[in-house]
Amino acid sequence: MKNNYPLAVTILLTLLVGVGCGGGSGSQGATPPALAISLSTAPPASLTVGTTATIAATVTNDSANGGVDWSCTPAATCGTFSAAHTASGATTTYTAPVAAGNVTIVAASHTKSTVTASANVTIIAATPAITVSLSSPPPTSLVVSTTASIAATVTNDSANAGVDWSCTPVGTCGTFSAAHTASGASTTYTAPAAAGNVSIVAASTTTNTITASANVTITTGAPTLAGNFAFFARGLEANSRVYSLVGSVTLTASGTVTAGEQDFNDGTTPNKSPAGGDTITGGAYTLGSDGRGTLTLITNNSHLGVSGTETLAIVVVNSKHVLIEQFDASATSTGSMDLQTVASGLPALSGGYAFAVVGKFGTTTEGFGGLITADGNGGLHTTVDVNEGNTITRAGTSTGSYTPEDSFGRGTMTCCGGQAFVYYAVVSDATRTKALRLLVTNTNETDLGSAFLQAENPTTFSTAMISGKFVFVESGNHGKTDGFVIAGEFSADGAGNVTSGAADESEGGTPDALATGAITGTYTLPANGVGALNIVWTNDHHTRGMYPTDPLINLLDPNNPTGGGGALLLSLDAHIGDGVMVPQGTTGTPSGSFGLSFHAFTDAGEVDGVGQVAIASGSLTGMADVNDLFHSNQATGATFSGTLTADATNPGRFTLPLTLMIGGTPTVETIIVYQISSDQFVSVQTDNTQFASGALEIQQ
Repeated sequence: MKNNYPLAVTILLTLLVGVGCGGGSGSQGATPPALAISLSTAPPASLTVGTTATIAATVTNDSANGGVDWSCTPAATCGTFSAAHTASGATTTYTAPVAAGNVTIVAASHTKSTVTASANVTIIAATPAITVSLSSPPPTSLVVSTTASIAATVTNDSANAGVDWSCTPVGTCGTFSAAHTASGASTTYTAPAAAGNVSIVAASTTTNTITASANVTITTGAPTLAGNFAFFARGLEANSRVYSLVGSVTLTASGTVTAGEQDFNDGTTPNKSPAGGDTITGGAYTLGSDGRGTLTLITNNSHLGVSGTETLAIVVVNSKHVLIEQFDASATSTGSMDLQTVASGLPALSGGYAFAVVGKFGTTTEGFGGLITADGNGGLHTTVDVNEGNTITRAGTSTGSYTPEDSFGRGTMTCCGGQAFVYYAVVSDATRTKALRLLVTNTNETDLGSAFLQAENPTTFSTAMISGKFVFVESGNHGKTDGFVIAGEFSADGAGNVTSGAADESEGGTPDALATGAITGTYTLPANGVGALNIVWTNDHHTRGMYPTDPLINLLDPNNPTGGGGALLLSLDAHIGDGVMVPQGTTGTPSGSFGLSFHAFTDAGEVDGVGQVAIASGSLTGMADVNDLFHSNQATGATFSGTLTADATNPGRFTLPLTLMIGGTPTVETIIVYQISSDQFVSVQTDNTQFASGALEIQQ
């Protein structure tokens, strides 16, 4: 056997040398640190369905820096991530699913997907939001000091804390029998003692910012009318003939008509009243709590109204002033009715009276106005401007005569170049009549208007007397082809200059772009009080006669002791009409309940309406009785609504897109409103399909 020991020794030595050479680096073969992941921003233990949470995960020992992949279980019903992959430490937004349950959110290393971190989240159903509703709301209107039972229901209130009641304006809005009730329980609301607009508020006791509310108009109740009332109106008969009506009627507080007389003129016989006028033999009126109602006048003239009975829609502004509209199938018109005081004898007419009348002479539109001076003994002297079909005559003079007023304030005049008038006194003191309604009684003429005392004492007029801010409105609604409406406001410097202002006009149903916007102008007022006003736009102008009136007489409401003064206006250019200009008082957003009247023309014919509106915080709602005789006949209780927006450039001017609902069909109308005072406003409509003028007068 061969000896192999040397070989074995060699191998052993070699191994020993190898071991000795590596003795200085014994760690070279150690396992590297393990890749790990953790939820650095963990989700909450529970989330409401559909809500979100920000989450983040951090990966350590990842030499590839691969980031995080996000997932959850059960798949497809566990929620979503705004980013399903993020860098290590970066956030993603988790959105909980829409159904309650349990989910697991998983963050996995993108480099090694088996390395994960997870969290369990309980998805809980949403707690329903607390809501409040008026289960027994108050009525939209209440009479002062009356009561209404109201209730509110709170839902989803786990505390079942109930309802807290309040109202605005605080201190003047009324009271509650219980200011706190259980949900669904009733409290009794008592209206305040003064008319106005209030808001009733029901709030959740648990969360008092959650509320339900209702607006309530507080009225003075169903008004009554008593005494003799002078009335006048102009409009169109069903046969499209222009007519005018003036008269006096005796009303009782119990709602009956006991007597009266009137004069009617549509330029024809036999409709035209006889020389002594028509007799009102009876009738009745009814009124609602909002002041709207109906007045019937039974006359001895079977040609008028329906077989001699005229039906008027009315709205009471106050116990002495009513807005009226003929509201039957025979005719449509608008006007007013005012408590009448009558002075006796010829001296009842004495002094100078500014006047203006407009109507038809055959097919020609005409108007005349100026000054009638009564001598107190049956004699008249007149200074008159005439516009007959755009043929203008200025300041013509003549003489005439008059008869004294009868017990209904009715008398006659002959003046102004042979014109025959009947007049009815409206307002008188113990010795003298201060306001009249005038009707031309000539055959084939229908002119109607008013006359007002120029001054309590003899006065020498001058341009300096016209100074300050004024609102004006004028219309010539005697057919769509030659009709117009205009309203505006201006400042007069007392030296014959209109220094600034704004106005809006529609001519024949076409808004006049040349006569809308900023205005200037000039005016004159000679000693006799028969003046002129020239309104100027950049590319247009209008001239009218201007006839000042007693500063103590309110031209819209002659019995109103405030808001007096101004002038009557008569158009002295191509578009013939009449109107008023009155001093402008304080301007600001209107508030309260108002009587409404409007007079409009469409392609079909005339549309008239009277009604009542409530305005609060610029929001306007109301109801009107509309005689759309030439389209859809009479509509009782047509509703309308809109929002007044103040003109920042022209204080006192408002725009009003108005939605009118008749027979379920809404129409949106463009209305411009000008403020005379907090109590009175005038308006014009400037749509292509219809043009109108109107008034808003606060109810008292």
